[in-house]
Amino acid sequence: MPKFGKKSKVERDTLDPYLQQVLNRAIRETDFSILEGARTAEKQAEYFAKGVSKLDGVTKKSKHQVTEEQPLSRAVDVAPYPINFSGDEEKELEEILEMSTTTPNSKIKAKAREIAKIKSRFYYLAGVIITTFYDLREPGPSQTIPLNVSIRWGGDWDGDGDFFDQSFDDLGHFEIIYG
Repeated sequence: MPKFGKKSKVERDTLDPYLQQVLNRAIRETDFSILEGARTAEKQAEYFAKGVSKLDGVTKKSKHQVTEEQPLSRAVDVAPYPINFSGDEEKELEEILEMSTTTPNSKIKAKAREIAKIKSRFYYLAGVIITTFYDLREPGPSQTIPLNVSIRWGGDWDGDGDFFDQSFDDLGHFEIIYG
């Protein structure tokens, strides 16, 4: 049975208790790593400057950010284990585009298949995590998450089931929403 490594455990301990419950249950189903939980405003600003986040950490705060009033992160970034991707989709796409002028089609197709397989692992993991969340929120004697709490996934920000209407994909990102 999969279990969290040391770094994942450290990051897990920075998370909202409901996120911890979900991830502790989901790890029983499939192996994944917790990449990041709590984040400082400075770290958020760094990610914004690099273009890997749409939130600057000051005027628009991330759910990763912790404060005295909210000492635990309401967001988490995870990845299927083993991690075998660069994490930079734009770089991967540029590589394919460069290959298109100098490389035989078979190598381009192989690279595209590799990227598709990596993304499919994230979609599978999202299914496990989201299903686990709703199992824990299901009314009944084993319910541990209240009905006024929901989950948002970075592959379907608006939760409508349409994965193609996003302008920014963050396939390893999950947030707990209160209210």
